[in-house]
Amino acid sequence: MRVAVLSDTHGRLGPVRLLRGRLGAVDFLLHAGDFHADARACAAIFGLPPDRVAAVVGNCDFPDQEPAEQVLELEGVRIVLVHGHRHDAKKGPLRVYLRARELGCRVAVFGHSHVPLLEEHEGVLLLNPGSPSFPRLPGKPGSCAVLELGPDGPAARHVWLDGSRSL
Repeated sequence: MRVAVLSDTHGRLGPVRLLRGRLGAVDFLLHAGDFHADARACAAIFGLPPDRVAAVVGNCDFPDQEPAEQVLELEGVRIVLVHGHRHDAKKGPLRVYLRARELGCRVAVFGHSHVPLLEEHEGVLLLNPGSPSFPRLPGKPGSCAVLELGPDGPAARHVWLDGSRSL
């Protein structure tokens, strides 16, 4: 299963349309907030029905406060989806990692910092797709990620607006 992972679109969907071509076909979409309402529009861009998307709210989704967290299982892989503002994600992924461990999740997807991150720590894959609309990694364009779930477990990579391949 191929999962598109987005966060921090902030109502700007033009970059998402460009990234869609770089991602290729996907089976599901995760949106880690800011803006929660963008999730359905992003799903439509990817040709996915509303039941193939999961999304959470972020700090810019006021007055909406829920859902702040979702735990789902795709292809036998337990995933926690949060924005990260309640986990101090701008300071690093530690609290997101601890929440994933607490919930027994193999993958933690989060956003908030607008900075892409992909690392594995003690069996938890930590994935921040960055932001397609307002990137904050110096010298890098907007980004999203693709999460692949298969018999060998989860694997992920970032996808960049300029087509580059590494952080």
